This record gives sequence, structure tokens and C-alpha cells, in this order.
Amino acid sequence: MSARGGSTFFAAPLTHETAIGYAKPMPLEFLISALVTMVVVVDPLGLVPTFLAITHGLASRSRSAVALRACLIAAAILAGAALIGDTLLRTLSIGLPVFRIAGGLLLFSIDLPKSGQF
Repeated sequence: MSARGGSTFFAAPLTHETAIGYAKPMPLEFLISALVTMVVVVDPLGLVPTFLAITHGLASRSRSAVALRACLIAAAILAGAALIGDTLLRTLSIGLPVFRIAGGLLLFSIDLPKSGQF
């Protein structure tokens, strides 16, 4: 627990003097929330059948290479979004609430055909 309340990844709480030039610690609750959200959106267990269908007929070593390559590409995209995402949104004058609504609409439009209602 930090002096400001909440868990952080830093062992000691940051003061004004020690925080100059350093990023603020990220609360553990936020990191857990972000991880759960990412797992729900990416749905790794739901992608297993798709991966198996796409790599059907490949040798085990080739299948592992495809999985590693996909993970590295996904990690690069996530890192790129984390590094330049805020700057890009500010440059395009897109606020976070608008981005959240657009993301929700995108997920809704992807899931709507799966529901079989329309």
C-alpha cells in the first residue's frame, strides 16, 4: 500500500521530490481492470478453434511458429498503441469518451451477427 492509498508497483511512495522526471505509479486495481478488459475483448479461448482451423495440416513446429509470430505482432500493435495512442487522439481532436463510444459500437457491430437476431 502506498501513502496515498491503493496498491502500486513501487515499493516506496513517491513524493514530489522523488517523482520529478518519473511516471506516476499505476494503481494495481487499474492494471487488473485493464488486463481483464483486454482478455475479454481479445477472447483467447474463443480464438483457439479459429487458430486450429487456420493451421490445420501444419506440422507442430510450424504451428508454434505461427502462434509466436501472431503473439509478437499483437504485442507490437499493443505497444505502438500504448506509446502513440494518446498523441494520435489529441492530434485528431478525438476525446476519450468519443473513443469509448466508438469502441463500444464497433464491438456491438461485431457481436450482432453472432447473436442471430438480425
